[in-house]
Amino acid sequence: MDGDSWSARLSSATKRYQSALQSRSGEARQGMEEWEKLKFGNLQDFI
Repeated sequence: MDGDSWSARLSSATKRYQSALQSRSGEARQGMEEWEKLKFGNLQDFI
C-alpha cells in the first residue's frame, strides 16, 4: 500500500467518524430536550 492510498483511507475514515459524532450529538441534544420537557411537565403535575 502506498502512502497516498493510506492517507486517503485515513481521511475518509476521519470524515465518517466526525459525521457519526455530529449526528450522535444531535440525537443526544434532542433526547435531552425531550427529557427536560418530560421532567418539567411531570414536576408541574405535582405542584
